[in-house]
Amino acid sequence: MKSKNFFGTPPSNQNAIDIFEGQWSSYFPDSYETQTGGSAGLFEDERLLWAQENLGGFQNKRILELGPLEGGHSFMIEQMGAEQIDSIEANSEAYLRCLVTKEICKLRRTNFLLGDFTRHIETSNTHYHTGIACGVLYHQRDPINLIRLLASCCDSLFIWTHYFEKEAISKIEHLKGKFAHSEDVSCEGYEHTLHHYEYGKALEWNGFCGADYASACWLSEDDILNGLQYFGYEITAKKYEPNPNGAAIWLSCKKQAQ
Repeated sequence: MKSKNFFGTPPSNQNAIDIFEGQWSSYFPDSYETQTGGSAGLFEDERLLWAQENLGGFQNKRILELGPLEGGHSFMIEQMGAEQIDSIEANSEAYLRCLVTKEICKLRRTNFLLGDFTRHIETSNTHYHTGIACGVLYHQRDPINLIRLLASCCDSLFIWTHYFEKEAISKIEHLKGKFAHSEDVSCEGYEHTLHHYEYGKALEWNGFCGADYASACWLSEDDILNGLQYFGYEITAKKYEPNPNGAAIWLSCKKQAQ
């Protein structure tokens, strides 16, 4: 009997993709002639084009990318001329899919790193021109602390995130009952409210990359915007997105002049 760990076909990009069959969230551009089974167009994402326009481009910049998932945004940022991308993923299988992407797309200025990006910021002295936090804030247990950490090392930020809006959530069937409770907390003097979100059955999917715990905390729009300003960012552009998984916002942020 053949082992599933061996491929008897000629080497191909598709073979590498098929190692993670059923786990891919995104798909490669048509020019790569591959099939992942994923449905998210993260290699051609309008959010990154918007970020590029509103943050003055990525050409020759050092970028910190949080939670690359499968490297689609890393691919775009490298195509946009970034000098260096440190892209940090905590999920080991997502990290390995990023390495598949790196080989298929021949990424040469992207460093995929396996580990906790909050610990990276806390222990590294690297300064970045721009931080990319796309789809990670609402997966944190302490999202305001992440904003605080980003303010310590990034001159500018692009954030895409869901936020807590009670009325909108009440109209989305699969979100009802996901929010267990809320609590008022403080981070270095910034008072805000955490709305605890339970992942539930999503944890059963072998491609799940949200977090390594059963719940996360969402913030209200006001707590996000005020938190960014509290820790030194000026919001230079924002865009609202109706989304079947909850209200979402796009944010371009730059450090306030001292």
